[in-house]
Parts: sequence; structure tokens; C-alpha cells
Amino acid sequence: RQGLIKQQQQISNPSGRFDGWSTFRSHYVPHELIRTESCKPAHALFQSSAPFDDTTMYSTEYTPKKQEVCPASYPSPPGYIFENTNSEGHKFFRKVTPIVEA
Repeated sequence: RQGLIKQQQQISNPSGRFDGWSTFRSHYVPHELIRTESCKPAHALFQSSAPFDDTTMYSTEYTPKKQEVCPASYPSPPGYIFENTNSEGHKFFRKVTPIVEA
């Protein structure tokens, strides 16, 4: 019968004391820092001979809207006549049309 076959070890055992340094630390080469130039504009105030107009496009073009109450919030909305209720309980109303006399 043949004996056990052991593969040869590919990595050799350490041959000295461990100094506590990783290969990353031992091979690190420090480089000089180069400051990047700022791209911010200089702090210069904008000077204009025109007077300051403190209005905005929104304030000059704003048109106030009338706040209307939703007719569904009334039990019987003004200007509407009750027509019927469907099977789910929704009430249907018809808008009152004024009678025009000729």
C-alpha cells in the first residue's frame, strides 16, 4: 500500500521576527500635497447706477383668485336641485338654470 501524498508548501514560513508592519505600510511612499486652486469668484459687489426695483415678476403679474366653497360640502348646495341617490349612496344634483323671459 502507498503512503499519503502531501503537496509541497508553496508559501514559505516566516524566517524572522514579525515587526508589526504590513506590506502596504512598508511599501508606502509619501507624496507632497499640492493645493488646488479655488474656482470661486472674487467677493466683488455688483454696482449699478439704476435705482433698486424691489419687485418680482410674480408680484407684478399676480391676479388674485376668488376662494370658492366646494358645493359638495353643503347638505343641499345653493344653485343646485337634488335629482336622485344611487345604490352606493351618492347624491346627484342638477344645476339650476335661470328661466329666460322673452
